[in-house]
Amino acid sequence: LAVKTKPDMVIASAELDELSGVDLGCALSAMPRTKSIPFGLLTSYERGHKKLADLPDTAAILAKGTGFSDDLADALERFNIA
Repeated sequence: LAVKTKPDMVIASAELDELSGVDLGCALSAMPRTKSIPFGLLTSYERGHKKLADLPDTAAILAKGTGFSDDLADALERFNIA
């Protein structure tokens, strides 16, 4: 779907049913047609957590809870999405 629609940003939960959000972020960043699409991961884990070890460095971390709006604003600014 991301290949067809070229979204401004993809946001996924770290915990998904069929694959993890980390797996999705890795897949998107590995494919030439989607690697330029900004990716954000919604999670309660800190960036250094072992479950996020394979997350691409370019991915934004969007913390669940009170910090979400600040993290989202930072990610939108970082990826120049207005």
